[in-house]
Amino acid sequence: MKLLLSAPSEMGHMNISLALAQAFRRGGHEVIFYGWHKHRELIESTGATYLEFARFEEVEIASIMRRAMGAMMSTPPPSWLPKAAIGFYRTRQRELAFRKNLLVSSDRMATELTSVIRDVRPDALVVDSF
Repeated sequence: MKLLLSAPSEMGHMNISLALAQAFRRGGHEVIFYGWHKHRELIESTGATYLEFARFEEVEIASIMRRAMGAMMSTPPPSWLPKAAIGFYRTRQRELAFRKNLLVSSDRMATELTSVIRDVRPDALVVDSF
């Protein structure tokens, strides 16, 4: 069976995906891992074939997140909010900005992944989408 795997660059996601790739390879399956350049050696060490993200750049995600966090931090908390709740408010705002930008970056990743699926034609797809 031919499998296509993909995961975000954070090691918590990569560790699980790399273990899956290795297990599938041990089972005799063909594994193509669509991922970040900085993880190429790790991916290839599992026996999987490495396929680099073509347009979806990690730098782009970082830029999106910085812009969102900057906009969020420049917005003052509501004047009615008690001082004791401002820390919670800021934490919640960061979480919301992070989630919103994950949706944007996930959409971009999905767009690119669609063309890869057409090219690779895997029997199964395993994607950790953030």
